[in-house]
Amino acid sequence: MENTLQLINEQAPVFFSSFSTDEPAGEVKALKAMAPAQFNLTDMVNKEPITIDSIFLEEVTFENECGEMERGIRTVIFDEMGRTYQTSSMSIVNSLRRILQIKKGSINGLKVKVSTVQTKKGYRAFILIPA
Repeated sequence: MENTLQLINEQAPVFFSSFSTDEPAGEVKALKAMAPAQFNLTDMVNKEPITIDSIFLEEVTFENECGEMERGIRTVIFDEMGRTYQTSSMSIVNSLRRILQIKKGSINGLKVKVSTVQTKKGYRAFILIPA
């Protein structure tokens, strides 16, 4: 399956999917990804591994702690059972970027655990580690 980076229209945000959205099944899956996910990925820290079936990333606008509107990336991971996990953590995006580079874009079937690391500034960052 070919990785895609698509612009729906000039008004819509950009999204990336590890699955094709050219067929009706892929369109339905993308729409499911745009809906609220079943689980928050950050609630899965140190829990059972997730077997990735596919991923979906989209640009979103959200209100930050100061009440200002900010742009970010919402990540949705589909597991092998079709369950969805979401996060807006940029450290997860960075983890996925590194995994995609190493795996040459193929992540189907990869088992990962969600973990945390402390940043130099003392913040907690979420990461994905192969299980």
